[in-house]
Amino acid sequence: MDIADYAAEVQDAFLEAAISAVVIRGREAADPARASARFCMQCGEPIPRPRRAALPGCRLCLECAEANEMAARTYRYPQLEQRDEFDS
Repeated sequence: MDIADYAAEVQDAFLEAAISAVVIRGREAADPARASARFCMQCGEPIPRPRRAALPGCRLCLECAEANEMAARTYRYPQLEQRDEFDS
């Protein structure tokens, strides 16, 4: 076996590993219920089973999710000073 054959085998092994990783990630993404958190990522309280069943892949309890949504709705970006292009 020369160096070119060895390089081709190594490349094939890396390619197979990369394809397998993508397939595994795809299967996990296709089943979001596996990714649901049992405990809220913000407050640490348990997420009730009915919420996890109704919203697969959830990471927050209902109270924290509502608080985050309310904060996102009420937050206003600071207004940038408007400058006229021709003002010096």
